[in-house]
Amino acid sequence: MIRKVAGLFFWFLSLFSLFLPSDVRAQINPRRPIIVGHNEIALFDQIPDQYITAARNIRQMFIDQSVGVNISEGLTCLSYPSVQAAPNACKRPDPVTAGLVADVKYSRENWDYFHWDSLGLSYDWPGVGYAFIEAVTPRLSQYQVFSYQYSYLHVGDSDGIHLIPGGFFYNNPPDQVHPKADIYDMEQFFSQHPDKTFILWTSSLSRIIGTRASYEFNNQMREYARSNNKILFDVADIESHAPDGRECTYNGYPAICPEYTSETQGGHLGSMSTGKIRIAKGMWVLMAQLAGWNPGSGTTSTPTPTRINTPTPVPTADANGDGRINGIDYMIWLNHYNQTTQSGPSVGDFNRSGRVDNQDYSVWLAGYR
Repeated sequence: MIRKVAGLFFWFLSLFSLFLPSDVRAQINPRRPIIVGHNEIALFDQIPDQYITAARNIRQMFIDQSVGVNISEGLTCLSYPSVQAAPNACKRPDPVTAGLVADVKYSRENWDYFHWDSLGLSYDWPGVGYAFIEAVTPRLSQYQVFSYQYSYLHVGDSDGIHLIPGGFFYNNPPDQVHPKADIYDMEQFFSQHPDKTFILWTSSLSRIIGTRASYEFNNQMREYARSNNKILFDVADIESHAPDGRECTYNGYPAICPEYTSETQGGHLGSMSTGKIRIAKGMWVLMAQLAGWNPGSGTTSTPTPTRINTPTPVPTADANGDGRINGIDYMIWLNHYNQTTQSGPSVGDFNRSGRVDNQDYSVWLAGYR
């Protein structure tokens, strides 16, 4: 019974989010670990319309190299009014094989793709993270969700992105000559913007860059996401599995499937539509979950966080004084959102800053039971 009531409560919140100030829409539901890979593509057809609406209202910025152009094209393909109205580039070699589904409800007008070149920034692997921070910082007020991807050009065996020490998942010492933006640098930036959502990606893959480095780096990324309850778009997993679930490899390591590219060495998704359509569907599955959709346990690869028994903290977001932090307190915060007040928690000013704002929402979210 409790689960049903909670489900109805968060369903209501997701609908109500459409009427909230846009800068808090992406925070409506409590954050939980989300991993979207090839097994989750089938969930695309199950996304309820209210979560499609909520997802497309989230303002998203993602940065990538040329494969990102293809992914962006895939998102646009889904947004046409019909399969017939979509251009041929969306249905190669044919609409059925491409898996194209087209409907204006899949509008991606709030999801903006940027190529590193268009931003005038470097994108070698050691500096990609710093370039991301440089690109995102002046745009923090424009978007709610941010992400970037490492290219298959970053994950060759000689690139070192997978190394411990020295790689992305190692806390590298400061180096003014050869600076490396590792996961510790990225987490420091993420923590400075708790009102924003940051998505991690595995790398893109190619036909012949199926290397130990890409294999280890992508597994490191997956393990990090599982262990730290992160949000992960596992593009490498999608690209290395054919639509029938068969794994594609090169030299014993995961590589992009031939169903997704006609290139003999690279990994662009333009010549064949199937790959970019599947990745676009995966992004919708991910964004719908950010908007509050819970496909249910046992149907996704979402990791379950380990429960740790800790002393129950004194509620700091208990607006009505009933000893609990729940949906009633949320509604009190919502009804006074963006107001100046001296009344403190009783009107949603949980941090007693004198204003009911996003920081108070974060206090409520952290204490919600």
